[in-house]
Amino acid sequence: MAEDPASPQLILHLTISGRVQGVSYRVWLKAEADARGVTGWTRNRGNGDVEAVLAGPPETVQTLCELCRSGPPMARVDQILIDEAEASVLEPGGPRDSFVILPSV
Repeated sequence: MAEDPASPQLILHLTISGRVQGVSYRVWLKAEADARGVTGWTRNRGNGDVEAVLAGPPETVQTLCELCRSGPPMARVDQILIDEAEASVLEPGGPRDSFVILPSV
């Protein structure tokens, strides 16, 4: 089903800290985003954080954002910094109609 371009879209930029690398956090987040039709991207940061951009209907993005507070079974999320973002942050992920895992930075 194609997204209605007139429908409101929420874009959030997340920085997730804790034991979030080496526990398949990015793979888990991609699966959760794909299941909900949320677009954006995720990647590991050199400091041990996971960074993500979530875009989609506000209620769906908020729900996924809340799930990120727990993450996959082996993760331990200590903190999530959340900021609203502009559509330009979707560009690193390529197409705006999917959720991708980017190379680490």
